Amino acid sequence: MRQRIPKPPVRKRFRTEGGASAVEFVLVLPVLAIFIFGIIGFGIAFMQMQTIRGALREGGRAAATGASAAEVRSHAYASALGAIDSAGNVVVSPNTGNSPVCNAQSIGADATVSYNTSNLPGGGIRVTIPFIPILLKPTLKANFRCEV
Repeated sequence: MRQRIPKPPVRKRFRTEGGASAVEFVLVLPVLAIFIFGIIGFGIAFMQMQTIRGALREGGRAAATGASAAEVRSHAYASALGAIDSAGNVVVSPNTGNSPVCNAQSIGADATVSYNTSNLPGGGIRVTIPFIPILLKPTLKANFRCEV
């Protein structure tokens, strides 16, 4: 005959912590997910900003070596690899039109190429985090000294 094992009293059954770790995991999971999506979202936004900065530096180098403002815009747009929506939104200072931005008379002066990211589709650089909309709108610039 099998011997029955008596059940513990009701009080002791409810004192076990078998489901506590599952409850803690459910409480921590949303915070952890938002943190991970934030890291990924800010990484993508930073990459897009660095791509635009690199394109502006390329345009600034072209300006410093005697390219016209139209050529600088075109060069920056081509170097942006699609991160800039149009070459017309790239601002070149001084804006000389079809004559060289830097010439023999402006050696030592600064040539500036800038881009306002609020011109991007959507109004800026979006950081995609669930339930937390973030829109970055920096104006990115590159300065080069004229060396023609």
